[in-house]
Amino acid sequence: MAGFPTFLDESRFTAARLERFSVKATPLVRDMQPALRDLGPTLDSVGDFSPHLRRFFRDFDPLITISRRSLPAASEIFDGLRPTLAELGPFLQQVNPILEYIGVHQHTLSDMFANLGGATAAKVAQPGENAVGHYLRQFGVTGVETASIHPKRVATNRGNAYLNPLGVLSTPEGAEYKILPSFDCNNPGEKKPDTHTPASPGCRLQKGFPFKGRTTGRYPHVDPSDYTRP
Repeated sequence: MAGFPTFLDESRFTAARLERFSVKATPLVRDMQPALRDLGPTLDSVGDFSPHLRRFFRDFDPLITISRRSLPAASEIFDGLRPTLAELGPFLQQVNPILEYIGVHQHTLSDMFANLGGATAAKVAQPGENAVGHYLRQFGVTGVETASIHPKRVATNRGNAYLNPLGVLSTPEGAEYKILPSFDCNNPGEKKPDTHTPASPGCRLQKGFPFKGRTTGRYPHVDPSDYTRP
């Protein structure tokens, strides 16, 4: 009985700690009540599913047995592909930027394929015996530039072989000026005397566009990628 007072002291200390713990745990138990209510149906569903799960793991044994041979064989395949993949790096460094540039011009490509059908849809009323009868509709621009050969560019000449993606008239700047962007504006004529009106049509200089993390100049720079960097 000599140890009984010590037992009582420890019991009171433990009971006090349990009381403090119960006060802190009451909100947690209250929040867990919805989950505890759903636990019963969940366990019932697990019981219904357990035969299928047991069958799955039982049928998985042959796959584990086969994997002891197939996984090392797959490892040998990947080891053999290492030289091939290493050689693909320089090739993809050149090809991927080209594909990226084509992707930037996807709207132009889709318009080309869509308009190709419309451009070749024209057909003569009575095609010949060995002819399909379709013809390509075209139009030709006539003017001072088509009538003769000029040693220097005339003031009305405009041209741009590298139009930016969606940079024709769909941009805010294109909608404001209503003219196509030009590669350069070095040849417009001087303004008419005593007026502010140019002697030649307006000229809008094309700006660069973002490509591969940098802004290009007036014509595209499709540089190779560098896959040696992380």
